[in-house]
Amino acid sequence: MKRGWVWLLTGAVGFASVAALLHLAIQAGRGGETTPLYSVRRFDPYGTAALYRLAERRLTDVTTLERPSLDPDQTGVLVQVLPTNSGDAHALTEADALAEWDVPGDVYALPTSALLEWVAAGNTLIQLTRGQTPLMDALGIGSTIDHEGSLVVTNPRLDVESHQRRGATPDTRPGMDVEVAWLEGEDAFAMSLREPRRFEIKGPEGWRPTLRMGGLVYGGVIEHGEGSIVLVGAPTPALNQHLRDGDHLAWWLTQLDDGPAVFDEWAHGIGHAGSVIETLAYFGLVPLLFQTGLWLAAYRWSTAGRTFIDPDQDRRPPRNSAEEIDTLARLYDQAWDDTERRRRTHDEVVTRLAEACRCRPDELPARLKARSGPTAEAAALLLKESGALAASDRPSCPKCHYELRGSVGDHCPECGELIPRRVRQAVSQSSLPDVDPAAASVNTNRHTLPDLLKRSAQLAEELRRARRS
Repeated sequence: MKRGWVWLLTGAVGFASVAALLHLAIQAGRGGETTPLYSVRRFDPYGTAALYRLAERRLTDVTTLERPSLDPDQTGVLVQVLPTNSGDAHALTEADALAEWDVPGDVYALPTSALLEWVAAGNTLIQLTRGQTPLMDALGIGSTIDHEGSLVVTNPRLDVESHQRRGATPDTRPGMDVEVAWLEGEDAFAMSLREPRRFEIKGPEGWRPTLRMGGLVYGGVIEHGEGSIVLVGAPTPALNQHLRDGDHLAWWLTQLDDGPAVFDEWAHGIGHAGSVIETLAYFGLVPLLFQTGLWLAAYRWSTAGRTFIDPDQDRRPPRNSAEEIDTLARLYDQAWDDTERRRRTHDEVVTRLAEACRCRPDELPARLKARSGPTAEAAALLLKESGALAASDRPSCPKCHYELRGSVGDHCPECGELIPRRVRQAVSQSSLPDVDPAAASVNTNRHTLPDLLKRSAQLAEELRRARRS
């Protein structure tokens, strides 16, 4: 379970990737009236398919932009027919249910800095929209919606783009047409705009209002570097329904000239098969995903253990407590003499019982005395036995540790080992009376130390269970 969250995170990343792929696949597969508003793939009155087919017949090089950046070989004229952004749309109506402002252009807009660099290199950008775009903000061109007998904040039936997005009948279209004239040098074109955005007459250096009705400005041109930007306050001249109105066809042929021409479909949320990675790169998610994958790989490598050993062949049975105690007693027996072994055994017993009782070693006798029950009594008795054994200096057999006090002969009565001379002298000098009852009951032989350690381990576990209960 400790690695479960790692796989959960990996699954979440994979799910998000699949969701993004399906989302863009749905966008790329749109057609008919379900295609985004003003797309060249939309053939109802509110698409731009007719303008795109016209450009294909008149120009030798016409392409669509279906990725978040312009290729170096895409030059000439870039046509952007954009819906109003969602922020402006909600400011125009009180009926959110009627508005249906799911505007792909808010998410899939091309970077403004890249557009300006592209125009400065000698290209032309034509932007038709009722909204205030980031490009207008970057150039310092102000605009506003014309409320004079036109859009009214409190009247939701005048929501033009909501009507168009639903593919409603043109006969029931809301809003009003504004008849304007495009005047630039000797060129003059009569144009009709539905509910257009009005621009300010005064603008930044290089701004030329060219689409006017009296003193009102509905479009213009601004020079930028070696190129220029054409702004129109409504998408009307590019729509299938209005392409033949007024002088729209003649105006478009003048603007497109000999091409080449590029129609921006990425702003409508339509991309080709490679757009998933490009979208991640556009939103700056590639470094994050790369770091996440690198971190998961490093974590998996650090927790993998010995990779080249078969886990089934390398599996060892777990050691039980009895084996551990026997090993500890054997180490004691090999490392120290008899006196040190007894002292170490007593320290081990005290440590285990004190940990089980959650107290300091010096508090252990009082803590066991305060408890009731056979377990506490057995632990107190074991503590006395190990203490007496540690304090005893009685002679014992070097091989089996059998106590030799009171023994006669040169051999151990327990194991038959020949008793060294120094031990026989200690036996002859030792006395039997005046011993502690607890100490006298200790039978010191080769099994004494392991037995004390085993009993202490069992009693410590029983004391823990008693404390938890």
